[in-house]
Amino acid sequence: MSRRRKPKKHNVILQKGKFYNVHDGSAKGHPGRIEEVDYKNDRFISVTTHSLTKDEYEQKKANNTFRKDYKELKHRTSKDVYKSFINKRPFEGSRDDYGDKEYLDMSFDKEDEMEIEKVRARKPRLGYWYKKKIKKAFK
Repeated sequence: MSRRRKPKKHNVILQKGKFYNVHDGSAKGHPGRIEEVDYKNDRFISVTTHSLTKDEYEQKKANNTFRKDYKELKHRTSKDVYKSFINKRPFEGSRDDYGDKEYLDMSFDKEDEMEIEKVRARKPRLGYWYKKKIKKAFK
C-alpha cells in the first residue's frame, strides 16, 4: 500500500538568506539556505547542504565513496560538524517542500560563496509539491 502525502500547515514564513529544513526526497531532509523567494507564486530556490562527522569522513575518504552530486566546501557550515558539502544543483520548491525548522547556527563562509554562485546558475531539482503544482497548472 502506498503512503499518501498531505501538505502540512505552516507557522513560519521563509526568509531569504536563512537556513531551513528542505524535504528533497531524503528521509528527514537536509538544511538549505533560501536564495530566492517569490511569495506570490509560492516558489522558493535554495542551496542544500550535507555534513559528515570526522569518522564518517575518514571512512568515505579511505573507501573513496563520496557522492558525485555533492561538492566539498572549504569551511564547515556549523561548529558541530566536521566537513560540509553542498549539492551541485539548487532546489526549487513550493512552501510545502520546506519544513518549519530554522537552523540558527548555520552559515556559509565568504570563501565558499563563489561555489554557491556556481550552484545557483545550474538547473534546479524540483520538489514534490512544486511538481504537482506545475502539473496542475498545465492541465
